[in-house]
Amino acid sequence: MGKLIRIVFFVCIVGILGSCSVNDEIPLSAACGNLITEDQSLYDAISTNNYTITGVSIDRNCLTISISSSGCSGNSWAGTLVAAEDQQPSIPPKRELRLSLINNEACLAVFQRSFTFNLNNIRPDDSEILVLDLEGWDQQIILN
Repeated sequence: MGKLIRIVFFVCIVGILGSCSVNDEIPLSAACGNLITEDQSLYDAISTNNYTITGVSIDRNCLTISISSSGCSGNSWAGTLVAAEDQQPSIPPKRELRLSLINNEACLAVFQRSFTFNLNNIRPDDSEILVLDLEGWDQQIILN
């Protein structure tokens, strides 16, 4: 009888420990960075002449924009991606985007940096395709 109780106890402990797991994955929204800002007046006021876009990539809901600009290190740069408020009436739907770069570095060296943005707040229904027009990038970005 004592042996049966020990076996049952052992099986219960193994079952409890086996059902525990550690979730060390970073939520996608946290990994992507900031959401895209939707603000027409801010969009209209953005100047895009203080950087050059060198690359664009999409990984699920994350849009990464790589740029080059003059500065001392690029570490103090702040990037905000702003969408025009209205979706262009087209099929598939289209959104216009501008990257706002705050660069107060007064050095003449050229550095590169990437900014990653979460696309969740401008993504239409999962079944739809969205075309993104990023000012300063000569290719349309297809989000599907």
